[in-house]
Amino acid sequence: MLNNKKCWIWGAKTGGIATANVVERMFSANIVGFIDNDLEFSSRTILGKKIYSFVDFKDKFDAKEEVLVLAPSQFLSEIKEMAVAGGIDPVNIVDAYSFLGPSYEIDVVNSCNLKCPTCPQANYPNALNPALMTVDRFKTYVDKILSDTPNVYYIDLFCWSEPFLNTKLAEFVRICKERKIACFLSSNFSHEANLKDVVKQHPDYLRISISGYTQKIYGIDHVGGDINLVKSNMYRLRSYIDRYSPETYVEVAYHLYNYNKCDVDNVKRLCSELNFKFAPFTVTLLPVERLVDYKEGVIKELPNDTISRLAYDLNGALNRLTPVDFEMCCVAKDMVTVLADGKVLVCDYCFDKTRSVVSEDFLSVRFTDIVGRKRSNEVCLKCRKYGIPIVVNAITDLQGKMRERLEAD
Repeated sequence: MLNNKKCWIWGAKTGGIATANVVERMFSANIVGFIDNDLEFSSRTILGKKIYSFVDFKDKFDAKEEVLVLAPSQFLSEIKEMAVAGGIDPVNIVDAYSFLGPSYEIDVVNSCNLKCPTCPQANYPNALNPALMTVDRFKTYVDKILSDTPNVYYIDLFCWSEPFLNTKLAEFVRICKERKIACFLSSNFSHEANLKDVVKQHPDYLRISISGYTQKIYGIDHVGGDINLVKSNMYRLRSYIDRYSPETYVEVAYHLYNYNKCDVDNVKRLCSELNFKFAPFTVTLLPVERLVDYKEGVIKELPNDTISRLAYDLNGALNRLTPVDFEMCCVAKDMVTVLADGKVLVCDYCFDKTRSVVSEDFLSVRFTDIVGRKRSNEVCLKCRKYGIPIVVNAITDLQGKMRERLEAD
């Protein structure tokens, strides 16, 4: 399909970055460049290739020699229509969904230094067992992933944990990069981490999670965090990226609550100064097991002091849901979550170390078997029965609307 082809990738965010790695790894294709109409990307490069607007791309595209690959996007149909309307023959367009495989989340440490109330690290009793991923085990996991699913989309080096707590994090990034697998990180940045060593290994994407600009606002839900330390680390990160890894894409995920819009402008200014992407992030209460137990009547109410701070009505959403088919939940069928001790969770929105585990040992089970076990897992069945994946999708849509509104202000 794409063997030894010259390819343009539409998408310069995480989807485009990951797709480009798959195209190079699987098809030995030559990436010509990237397309994204977001002007913030005009000065960036990915894999050493420039990013163009669609208008500029059209003048450079050679229909006889080149192929346009559309990276996964919630706007995929609109992008395809734009490409065709702009004169690109559908014969020259390839939908990346046709060849991309699953994504993996590998939690490199089953712990976090903060206790955010909406996160199960703080609010759920049946917590994960403390564990620390070793370099040898991680290498074995990645080799197993490539053997089992050679079209692996990307690897997240986090789930419910703070990955920088593992001092071997730079080695994990290096292993992914050597194998041409896109590598993504997420951190609260409220720690004395060795950022330099990690950045020198060229992670593709790093998300920084914050919920305020002042300690008074930030400390309400990032419990135990220090916003001044976060800001200091952000400046250090900018310096290291400029020096060692200019292609690393950084987003600042601003957790939206109903009380913290007052700090948005200051965070946006900080992002602009550091050339990081400001990315509003709508928070919900997790894990899924708690929402399932609430719908089942096992627990009578959700923690009001927490859900009253959310940016939307969680109780109202849960009461308006309808059942969801397994194939409609991308997290269930396209994502594998592996904990630092080797257990495999039914999905990355779950946390219970007993009822949400579909395998005790990642190395002993193939991807197809993991998917089969997910289908029959009690938590997964009840989650879909009560339509809880709709809450996640609705939050994603809400995030997009909030982002547009806040970026326009």
